[in-house]
Amino acid sequence: MAFSVAQSALTIYTLLSVTDHEYSMLVFDERLALVENKTGEWTNVVNWFSFAWVGSELVVLLLNEKRRALHDYIAGTVVIHMKEAAVAV
Repeated sequence: MAFSVAQSALTIYTLLSVTDHEYSMLVFDERLALVENKTGEWTNVVNWFSFAWVGSELVVLLLNEKRRALHDYIAGTVVIHMKEAAVAV
């Protein structure tokens, strides 16, 4: 979630640095290129960290018996599977 917030903050900061007139004169593809150019390398850094996090989650998930992901270890949680779901009366 932190990576999504960082990405959103970068995009909002970029959009606030562009004038309304400049933005409205562009078509969709040009707007995307403008945002990509103005955010610079920070977007690539955030995307790389996001990819690294997801990859580490997958590796940890596949390499342990209980199929716990990295966030499960951080939070100290374990999923318990029950044969029948308890119904509240």
